[in-house]
Amino acid sequence: MSDIAALTSTATALAGANNTQSESALSQLTEDLDNFLTILTTQLQHQDPLEPLDTHEFTQQLVQFSSVEQLIAQNKNLESIIELQQNAMAISAVSYMGKQVSATGQENMLEEGQSTFSYTLPQNAAAASATITNEAGSTVYYGAAETTSGKHSFVWDGSSTTGVAQPDGKYQLTINATNPDGQPITPSYGITGSVTGVEFDGGTAVLSIGSVKVPLTNVTQIHDTE
Repeated sequence: MSDIAALTSTATALAGANNTQSESALSQLTEDLDNFLTILTTQLQHQDPLEPLDTHEFTQQLVQFSSVEQLIAQNKNLESIIELQQNAMAISAVSYMGKQVSATGQENMLEEGQSTFSYTLPQNAAAASATITNEAGSTVYYGAAETTSGKHSFVWDGSSTTGVAQPDGKYQLTINATNPDGQPITPSYGITGSVTGVEFDGGTAVLSIGSVKVPLTNVTQIHDTE
């Protein structure tokens, strides 16, 4: 019975196959079931009439094969559902092309002398400053920031602290805020820009705002540009 037990064990493992493996898993299950029936028939033919084989164990193993087949079928159904969801997400993501969106994040593109950031303070700050760094990590702008609680828009004209125009590219805003006791306040960030591309990473739709990558799930608003 060890050969049969090994086959049913393999079948059970196949039930855990992921969606992309369901077809091959079902094929392997069919092959294992054929082998099981062949071994079973051979053992029945050569059994000792005085000590017949335990048919209860056979029945349990057949039931196990049936259960595994149902599990693999469920995996195939789940695969179809996921595929439909991904197709719907793809259609939705492509519809963002050329639109202006707001999303969570600290990085944004400077294009034609303008970049729009936003930040939200959870409480009033005693002091707050804004720092903008380029892709190399160098500070290009430093200045005062709003201190009241709530959401604030930060529109940067692309000029450095000394008034020198910075080249178009990707920049990051950091707000340093403290409360009256000098303790830091952690803000949340947002960006606004036009979607220039769409890609998919591991089934997740990712929008491009210039060279800034934004997961579709991070989008908080679509702006009407008409």
